[in-house]
Amino acid sequence: MSIDFSCVVKFQEKVCTGSGGENRCGFLGAYRERTNAGLEAARARGKKGGRPKSLDQPKNITLLKQMHADPNYSISDICKTLDISRSTFYRYLKSDNNENGQ
Repeated sequence: MSIDFSCVVKFQEKVCTGSGGENRCGFLGAYRERTNAGLEAARARGKKGGRPKSLDQPKNITLLKQMHADPNYSISDICKTLDISRSTFYRYLKSDNNENGQ
Protein backbone atom coordinates (compact mmCIF):
# COMPACT_ATOMS: atom_id res chain seq x y z
CA MET A 1 0.00 0.00 0.00
CA SER A 2 1.42 3.40 -0.95
CA ILE A 3 0.51 6.87 0.33
CA ASP A 4 -0.14 9.66 -2.14
CA PHE A 5 1.59 12.85 -0.94
CA SER A 6 0.78 14.86 -4.08
CA CYS A 7 -2.03 16.77 -2.36
CA VAL A 8 0.33 17.88 0.40
CA VAL A 9 2.96 19.02 -2.10
CA LYS A 10 0.38 20.88 -4.19
CA PHE A 11 -0.93 22.67 -1.11
CA GLN A 12 2.56 23.71 -0.06
CA GLU A 13 3.31 25.03 -3.54
CA LYS A 14 0.28 27.36 -3.44
CA VAL A 15 1.44 29.06 -0.25
CA CYS A 16 3.54 32.09 -1.09
CA THR A 17 4.85 34.84 1.12
CA GLY A 18 6.67 38.00 0.16
CA SER A 19 9.56 39.65 1.92
CA GLY A 20 9.27 39.90 5.68
CA GLY A 21 6.75 37.08 5.82
CA GLU A 22 3.91 39.24 4.49
CA ASN A 23 1.37 37.31 2.48
CA ARG A 24 1.23 38.90 -0.97
CA CYS A 25 -0.90 36.48 -2.94
CA GLY A 26 -4.48 35.36 -3.16
CA PHE A 27 -7.33 36.18 -0.88
CA LEU A 28 -5.30 36.80 2.27
CA GLY A 29 -3.10 39.39 0.61
CA ALA A 30 -6.09 41.29 -0.77
CA TYR A 31 -7.84 41.09 2.59
CA ARG A 32 -4.82 42.47 4.40
CA GLU A 33 -4.38 45.34 1.95
CA ARG A 34 -8.05 46.35 2.16
CA THR A 35 -8.01 46.15 5.96
CA ASN A 36 -4.89 48.32 6.22
CA ALA A 37 -6.33 50.83 3.73
CA GLY A 38 -9.51 51.07 5.79
CA LEU A 39 -7.57 51.57 9.02
CA GLU A 40 -5.44 54.30 7.44
CA ALA A 41 -8.55 56.04 6.10
CA ALA A 42 -10.14 55.94 9.56
CA ARG A 43 -7.00 57.40 11.15
CA ALA A 44 -7.02 60.18 8.54
CA ARG A 45 -10.59 61.00 9.63
CA GLY A 46 -9.41 61.20 13.25
CA LYS A 47 -10.87 57.87 14.40
CA LYS A 48 -9.05 55.73 16.91
CA GLY A 49 -9.63 51.99 17.12
CA GLY A 50 -9.87 49.81 20.18
CA ARG A 51 -11.92 49.64 23.31
CA PRO A 52 -12.64 52.93 25.12
CA LYS A 53 -10.97 53.56 28.48
CA SER A 54 -13.03 53.00 31.63
CA LEU A 55 -11.97 56.31 33.14
CA ASP A 56 -11.51 58.48 30.11
CA GLN A 57 -12.00 61.83 31.85
CA PRO A 58 -9.24 63.29 34.03
CA LYS A 59 -11.80 64.31 36.68
CA ASN A 60 -12.67 60.63 37.23
CA ILE A 61 -9.02 59.74 37.72
CA THR A 62 -8.65 62.64 40.16
CA LEU A 63 -11.74 61.41 42.01
CA LEU A 64 -10.26 57.91 42.19
CA LYS A 65 -7.07 59.29 43.76
CA GLN A 66 -8.96 61.49 46.22
CA MET A 67 -11.23 58.66 47.32
CA HIS A 68 -8.27 56.31 47.70
CA ALA A 69 -6.50 58.85 49.93
CA ASP A 70 -9.58 59.10 52.17
CA PRO A 71 -9.66 56.24 54.72
CA ASN A 72 -13.47 56.43 54.89
CA TYR A 73 -13.78 54.83 51.44
CA SER A 74 -13.09 51.16 50.87
CA ILE A 75 -11.81 49.83 47.56
CA SER A 76 -15.25 48.28 46.96
CA ASP A 77 -16.96 51.64 47.55
CA ILE A 78 -14.64 53.37 45.09
CA CYS A 79 -15.19 50.69 42.44
CA LYS A 80 -18.98 50.83 42.84
CA THR A 81 -19.00 54.64 42.69
CA LEU A 82 -16.89 54.78 39.52
CA ASP A 83 -18.46 51.62 38.04
CA ILE A 84 -15.12 49.90 37.49
CA SER A 85 -13.64 46.55 38.51
CA ARG A 86 -11.00 46.11 41.19
CA SER A 87 -8.38 45.23 38.58
CA THR A 88 -9.17 48.45 36.70
CA PHE A 89 -8.88 50.39 39.96
CA TYR A 90 -5.44 48.96 40.69
CA ARG A 91 -4.33 49.43 37.06
CA TYR A 92 -5.12 53.16 37.21
CA LEU A 93 -3.54 53.44 40.65
CA LYS A 94 -0.39 51.66 39.46
CA SER A 95 -0.09 53.70 36.25
CA ASP A 96 -0.50 56.92 38.25
CA ASN A 97 2.26 55.85 40.65
CA ASN A 98 4.56 55.01 37.74
CA GLU A 99 3.97 58.41 36.13
CA ASN A 100 4.83 60.20 39.39
CA GLY A 101 8.03 58.19 39.81
CA GLN A 102 6.98 56.40 42.98
